[in-house]
Parts: sequence; C-alpha cells; structure tokens
Amino acid sequence: MMTATLLDLRKWLKQEGVPYREIEHPPTMTLEERSRVLGVGLQACIETILMKVVDTFTLFALSAELEINSEHIKKQLGIHELRRAKDDEQWSMTTLIPNTMPPFGEPFNPFPLYVDPSVLKNERIAFSAGTLTHSILMSLDHYMQLAKPDIFTFATKRQ
Repeated sequence: MMTATLLDLRKWLKQEGVPYREIEHPPTMTLEERSRVLGVGLQACIETILMKVVDTFTLFALSAELEINSEHIKKQLGIHELRRAKDDEQWSMTTLIPNTMPPFGEPFNPFPLYVDPSVLKNERIAFSAGTLTHSILMSLDHYMQLAKPDIFTFATKRQ
C-alpha cells in the first residue's frame, strides 16, 4: 500500500540525487522479519522510534539488534521526562503506524533526529519507507549526507 510518506520519500531522494534501492516485499511486522526478507543482517536494519522528550517529539534511530536505553538519553539530554510516542500520537503527526518511520528528521520529518553510533557500523543500511511493505537500502555515507543527525550513544543490547 502506498503512503504519502513513501511518495514523499521517493521524491525527496530523487530531488537530492541520492542513489538508493527500494524493495517491495510482503508485510513485515517485526524488524527480524524485515531483516530476513531484505537479506541483510539485523545490525544493518535501522529502527526509528518517535519519543516525547519533555514537550517535544524527537526521532531516535538505532541498529535493530539493539534497544533504546532511556536512562542514557535522559542523562545525555539533561532531562527527566521521556517516553515513546503513543501510536495515536504518531499517527496524528505522521499518518504512520509503528515500525514504518523512515530515519530522517528535519527537513523530511518535522522532528529533531538522534542516531546511535550502532548505525555507523554499517556500510549499507536498510529501513522502512513508510509502509510495512516497502524498504529502502542505501549507503551509510548517503544516509548521513541527508540525515545530518546528532550522534550519541543511547542503545544497549536487547534483554
């Protein structure tokens, strides 16, 4: 199913002249499924999570083999309030369901973007293109050129 995000992402990547590969695949409900379908390691699949940081929504992108450590984020940002965006909050701001957010903040999405160094360990990355059935593969260099994220460690091994 096409979404406005998928169409906007295609347009933006083309406009920026960034090479990428779009893959249409059966619906993937988990990052593990996406990794298998795309034939890439879980480390190269990027999970993008919308979080509410005090009063501001912010994106956090990390390798799918890890999980967010809220205490690391709180300490780094000097805050006490942090939580995942609720599904209805994410939907109302982006019209995206969980596990479909591309890892791009401003100007593509209206959110600041933080990236965990785990993402930087890959030459190529894979991520959702706004649907459960479309993914993007691109070089890390091209991703970083577009994303221009702030980078700090906020991920730890999954429990």
